[in-house]
Amino acid sequence: MGYTIRYFTTSPLGSLVPVQAQMIQAEFEVHPAGTNQLDIFYHPDRGPLTVDLTDSTQATTQREIAQFIEAVTERGGPERDTVLSVLVQTQALVAIGVPDDVEEVNPDVLPIVLEIISNLGDGLFHVQGEGFYAGNDLIFEL
Repeated sequence: MGYTIRYFTTSPLGSLVPVQAQMIQAEFEVHPAGTNQLDIFYHPDRGPLTVDLTDSTQATTQREIAQFIEAVTERGGPERDTVLSVLVQTQALVAIGVPDDVEEVNPDVLPIVLEIISNLGDGLFHVQGEGFYAGNDLIFEL
């Protein structure tokens, strides 16, 4: 089943090439899976960790951002305005499909991917089932 981690960035991103290059340098097998999509293989007998990049001009991305804005607005909380500010300024969305067993099979791959993505531009991560993170700190449960 797995789960999704999203990176809402206020920086415009045009490509996942930096992610691909740095993951190859870290000795992971990486395959382009389409325009702005990557499959990152962390074990020869397991399916890949996936990375997809969309920008805020795409209708599906706009709908997804709007759903998050609505959910955050309804919840309230001390960091609500911070999260809303990032959401309304989002220029690009990076979605990471995380297989259930990735941390057990290869605990190094996910932290590397998240660090590379966070270095692409300013923003916040949303971990499905947990909430929004600024760095390693959970700042807004959702």
